[in-house]
Amino acid sequence: MKHSSSVAGVLTLAALLHASGCTASAQSAFGTQERSEAALIGTFYDLKQTQQRQATRVSPKDYPVIVEEFISNRWDESVLNRYFRSGRSLYTTQIFIPVMNADNAPKAFELGNVVKPSAWIAHYKGQVSPPADGMYRFIGMADDLLAVAVDDQTVLVAALFPTPSWAPPADAVQHHNCVGQRPYVYGNWINLKKNQIINLDIIVGERPGGQFCAFLCYERQGAAYPMKGQFPILPLFQLAPVAVPALSTNLAPPVSKVGETWIGKQ
Repeated sequence: MKHSSSVAGVLTLAALLHASGCTASAQSAFGTQERSEAALIGTFYDLKQTQQRQATRVSPKDYPVIVEEFISNRWDESVLNRYFRSGRSLYTTQIFIPVMNADNAPKAFELGNVVKPSAWIAHYKGQVSPPADGMYRFIGMADDLLAVAVDDQTVLVAALFPTPSWAPPADAVQHHNCVGQRPYVYGNWINLKKNQIINLDIIVGERPGGQFCAFLCYERQGAAYPMKGQFPILPLFQLAPVAVPALSTNLAPPVSKVGETWIGKQ
């Protein structure tokens, strides 16, 4: 989403990441090139180009149409494979991407010189298992796009544009412990067993360019989480227990340390 940005804001974010033991580069939020069996593998797509680097004339107005086509077709990768894709993959164990310039995404995938920071999607996928038996739901927020599928079924879409094939469940509350008081979006409840292997797909993306962020948390029904006012502080979905920085609510939401680590199976 387009916003005014400042060098001071980016420097502050880098300093906070460094102080918290994370890599200072904002690019690291999208993953690392170091392959990990426990991680999700990420592929970057530029909807403005074909695989032959020819212009597609896809505009920000067209972006939601392509996202809807992808998720309504059970996350069929052939939809995205019409477009330019990264030759190098990244690996990540979480989706915690504080507010930053959207051009950090193509830079992270080493495409900063060939991809402009608009109309892009990063697709992460892997096989994972929950930490315990229970009813779970994914909860998240993004500027502009975050969506999650379990076994090719969409269970969460958090986007700044309509997605007709998915709507928040009727029992979803407005949870405002998020960036700039923009609410989290609650996904569908899923009944899962410990050690049950599920195919997990996550997409994040930016529509017009400017600034970008994405956060994916989860809730296990009946679990007790710390509260901030009337809302729980949710645990971050993680495949490895990585410490995250405590940032200003203008950059990232608070996350609970009470959460349990999910298990990557690849």
